[in-house]
Amino acid sequence: MAKGAVMGLRRHFVLPESFRLETWFPAHMFSGMKKMQAKLRSVDCIVEVHDARIPFTGRNRQFNRLLFKGKPNLLFLNKADLAGSLHRRQVAERLANNGEEGEVIFGSFKSSDKRKTCFALMHQLRRAIEGEMRFHREGLAEYNVMIVGIPNVGKSSLINALRECFTDLNVNACRVGRKPGITRSVTSRVRISDRPLIYMFDTPGVLTPEIYVNRRVHPESVLKLGLCECLPDERVGVELLADYLLYFCNRQDRSAYVSQLQLDDTCDDIDRVLRHLAEKEELKKRIVLYGNTETLLDTECAAKKFIQLFRRGHLGDQFLDVDALT
Repeated sequence: MAKGAVMGLRRHFVLPESFRLETWFPAHMFSGMKKMQAKLRSVDCIVEVHDARIPFTGRNRQFNRLLFKGKPNLLFLNKADLAGSLHRRQVAERLANNGEEGEVIFGSFKSSDKRKTCFALMHQLRRAIEGEMRFHREGLAEYNVMIVGIPNVGKSSLINALRECFTDLNVNACRVGRKPGITRSVTSRVRISDRPLIYMFDTPGVLTPEIYVNRRVHPESVLKLGLCECLPDERVGVELLADYLLYFCNRQDRSAYVSQLQLDDTCDDIDRVLRHLAEKEELKKRIVLYGNTETLLDTECAAKKFIQLFRRGHLGDQFLDVDALT
């Protein structure tokens, strides 16, 4: 069946008029970019980390304009295990066609993939730093690498994994978490390799300003970032995220949600889907209205459960940038 051809399914997703994302752009993002620029003179290479599920969505163009020029750089697409391998070759080709200059590395820090990912990263990192002129840093035996990216793509996890693999230090140096915004400043150097001696600067996630300026032109960017947890759920809205997820599944003819939610057929009405899930799971909430307590279906909780099905892989692979490859 052709995408979007089912009768009644939406062909476009439109953000509600009331939607505003400007309320979440922490001050540390503004200061973070300036601090990164201030460190550039002492940096030998830059590693950009992005989410493999959205390799084209949300990448901060300011990195290329303000940080990459004159510096060797790598693009590491993390969480590749969640994106699946089906689109990997097309993604690499499209990135090359778009002018990506550095090496593109796919990987994840899932326990079974961690060692392989770390060695692939270190191999490319050593190639990048050992083959470059260092000018004023030529006489130094150590190398400095800066890691950059948008929020919650795994920058701190990368540092901790490399540190574990290539140093005698087993203690994690960087805090990690599932919520964006854990790292809030450009940290002091962290040793990630003993031979050669390599240090890495962790940096706060910095969102691309384009998703705010053009949000009405490209509304799906915001929702994709939200589904991948690069934006806080509460700022985007879980029911809005669930609605976009339903739209995306229908648009791409992914019907796994029908059996997962025990629906009779595909459906493009998020209210019906969430009410069905809330009834099935007996998700209810109590509210007090004019002094009376009423019990209602908890559709917000149902939305969270639907989103978790996606994030845990129960709806198929999580690659969201399908349209960017067509």
